[in-house]
Amino acid sequence: MKFADGALFQAFSLVDAGTASRGVQLYQALLQAIADGRLAPGTRLPSARQMARELHLARGAVDEALAR
Repeated sequence: MKFADGALFQAFSLVDAGTASRGVQLYQALLQAIADGRLAPGTRLPSARQMARELHLARGAVDEALAR
């Protein structure tokens, strides 16, 4: 399943989780979106570079989340 630009990121949002890094917050948001069914199996994620740009995160934070 493909998404139009930005549509994937409407499936979840990052909230300030205190001491958790942005990479950990993104990882938790992705897990929650999967658990809730907002991110279906087989959904193609955009590149780390595109995710970083759309979510206004450092690419390292996105890489951290995806590596987990």
